[in-house]
Amino acid sequence: MGGAVCEDCPAGEYSEAGAVKCEICAAGSFAAAAASACSRCAAGWVAIPGASECIMCAAGKHADLGNSTC
Repeated sequence: MGGAVCEDCPAGEYSEAGAVKCEICAAGSFAAAAASACSRCAAGWVAIPGASECIMCAAGKHADLGNSTC
C-alpha cells in the first residue's frame, strides 16, 4: 500500500488544510515556504504576485497596506 505524500508549498504560495494544490499569493502579499496563508505587506512595503517577501518603497515613494506598487 502506497501512502500519500504531502509536499510543502514553495515561498510565495500557500495552501489551506486538505488542499490539492498551492495557490499563488496575490499582489501586495507574501508567504514563506510551507505557508497556510499569505500575509499583507505593511504600509511602505510592496510585493508582486507570488512574492516570498515584501520590498521597501524607495525614498520619496509610499504605498498603503497591501499594495503592489509604490
